[in-house]
Amino acid sequence: MAVMKVFNIKRHYETHKSFAEKFPLGTGLRKIKIENLKMKYKSATQILSHTMTEQQKCAQASLQMSWILGKHMKPFTDADIFKECMLQSVNVLFENKKEIVETFRHIPIISASTNTRNTEVLAKDYHNQLKQDPSTVDFYSI
Repeated sequence: MAVMKVFNIKRHYETHKSFAEKFPLGTGLRKIKIENLKMKYKSATQILSHTMTEQQKCAQASLQMSWILGKHMKPFTDADIFKECMLQSVNVLFENKKEIVETFRHIPIISASTNTRNTEVLAKDYHNQLKQDPSTVDFYSI
């Protein structure tokens, strides 16, 4: 929020008043507590960002699969076969890597409707790129 209400600020400081009493300003105990809180925050955000990164990678892999199916003019219903082939390849190539296999299982490409949505996203992105590219050059030929 750009502007905090006076009541919210007052309530915040009254609620956390015990922190100032337990950990007086300028003491080593307060420094230790603040460092401990910072470390907890950092570890919590790292877990969240790691999860988000894995989800983003799975979404990108799903988009790439849709791109390949579209490029080769294959029906979107072939996505199930495509994913099954990938899982079998991963099982053969990475025998003891359950984490890799589980990551591949999380790729959302099960239905034809997912592939349709992915293709629409890719087409919209490609269209936007085509509109932006001519504005970055001085001359071009059609």
